[in-house]
Amino acid sequence: AALHATKIDSEVGWSSQMVRVVQGKEPLHFLRCFGRRITILQGGVDSGFKQTSSEETNGHESTKSRLFHIKCIDEYVKSIEVFCKAESLNSNDSFVYLGQYQTYIW
Repeated sequence: AALHATKIDSEVGWSSQMVRVVQGKEPLHFLRCFGRRITILQGGVDSGFKQTSSEETNGHESTKSRLFHIKCIDEYVKSIEVFCKAESLNSNDSFVYLGQYQTYIW
């Protein structure tokens, strides 16, 4: 991505600044780019650089269950997909479970 951004900058004559944003540590100005809510999914996408396995994509198909950890940061809502296991739950936060035939809110 950095090489592509540098190439575009040189082609159009712009000077941009690149900043590394660590997942889970997103600053508010980054969250503002996505409106009032953002959803972060697990896994990856097959590409020429990386082949993903079903374990990496959390086995996602339309029939698989998903669990989302819901966090509010100021006026922004961030939902983060976590592994669909009881160990992912805690009493201090909110969670949404999306199953094939049911949905639960914790």
